[in-house]
Amino acid sequence: MGVTKIGATLTSLAALSFAMSAFVFSKVQEKVGLTLTAALGLTIVSCGLLGVGAATCETQAIVAAAVYVCGIPLFTPAVPILLMQCVPKTQRGAVMGADSAVNAAARIAAPFLFGKLCVFCPISQIQRLFDAPVWCTTAVTLTRTGNSCAYITNACVTIRVLLSTG
Repeated sequence: MGVTKIGATLTSLAALSFAMSAFVFSKVQEKVGLTLTAALGLTIVSCGLLGVGAATCETQAIVAAAVYVCGIPLFTPAVPILLMQCVPKTQRGAVMGADSAVNAAARIAAPFLFGKLCVFCPISQIQRLFDAPVWCTTAVTLTRTGNSCAYITNACVTIRVLLSTG
């Protein structure tokens, strides 16, 4: 893939992500609620990651990346909202700060760690390795009943860290 095609692909994916954030998130949240919106986003992200890991050609990888990009805007905005709903007002700043710090640390460490990991494993195996926890947490979130705010918050923070490193 040449530089121009890479730029066009990334620009298209960014536009798709923006469209999902601007026009889809609020409508989905109104229809199915915040927790299911996050779970739906995780499911779409998982499908995209699985597709990227299984892609055998450039076109399949771009389509899978588009699927991934459609899930992120459904999941990412839901996490802070869920955190805010599940934490007492006096602890919200500390929790949001911790969430931000963990994500920042994961984004800094991930390139180095993945570079070291790629020496030993093909990218497709690494991708599948990180796909499994996302699928498991999505399934648990979807099947959880009752007011399980703390559980869902922990699951969302865990997945955010995994997505930051993926």
